[in-house]
Amino acid sequence: MTDFYIVDVFTQGKYTGNQLAVFLDGGRFSSGQMQTLARETHFSETTFIMDAHASYSDPARYSVRIFTPASEIPFAGHPTLGTAFVIAQTLLETPAPRIELAMGAGIIPVDITYDQGRPDWLTMTQNQPIFGETMDHGAMAECLGVPVTALDSGFPVQIVSTGLPFALVDMRLLRDVQKCSVRTDVLRRLMDHFPDLNILVFTTETVLPQHDLHARVFVPELGVSEDPATGSAAGCLCAFLLRYGMPNETAPRSAFSLKLEQGYQIMRPSLLSITGSRNRDHYDIRVGGRVEWVARGELLG
Repeated sequence: MTDFYIVDVFTQGKYTGNQLAVFLDGGRFSSGQMQTLARETHFSETTFIMDAHASYSDPARYSVRIFTPASEIPFAGHPTLGTAFVIAQTLLETPAPRIELAMGAGIIPVDITYDQGRPDWLTMTQNQPIFGETMDHGAMAECLGVPVTALDSGFPVQIVSTGLPFALVDMRLLRDVQKCSVRTDVLRRLMDHFPDLNILVFTTETVLPQHDLHARVFVPELGVSEDPATGSAAGCLCAFLLRYGMPNETAPRSAFSLKLEQGYQIMRPSLLSITGSRNRDHYDIRVGGRVEWVARGELLG
């Protein structure tokens, strides 16, 4: 009997990307048991399909809950794609071009292309962004352990959310991004004013020349010191760039498609596709990538 699957999401090949455990029959567990299982897997997130035995018309829709090792969260990117992949491969009788996941943050559609019956590329459409408070560059630099000159003063440090909030920090050079290390004492001080502070730092200088952006994501308060690939944060970054423009460009683009690399510092190289367009105050935010099977498991006892 298979109780759960392990997949890698936003992969660049086998055993890259962000790990995810997907439990097929989440309805059999209490909230406390789900949190315990998420701590046991100790991946960035673990998901539970709450109605795996249900039958739906087109498009297929399933309720999903997401847990980090520390708490339940309303939305996350790589769990969305990874769970949709597992549903498409194990619960649906025929390939579906779209699966909808009902989460705490709302209904998130995932579009799927197939290659010989296997999902080849998955793309989620994220919620409309909420642009929150801005933060002092100096305080954020202190939190990240880098000089304030490492940050691009032409862009705000701003909290953006498409379901999960992130402070977005534009940095000039790849080497400065690589030097970042969150100081927990400073972070806790900042959290007195900015609760649940998650941080994405990015630069246009990349490890691989064929990519457009390099990012690192820190979510220590959710039990994840550094995340290998963060689809929710990538969606926030997409909105941020549509609003303020790309670094080194004179004006914001109304549309773009970019390749974002992440996870290199922790030996989990990942690749995320971010595609966005903006028409006045309406944003179309799509984040996509590949998913790979890793393992399947059975709970004992």
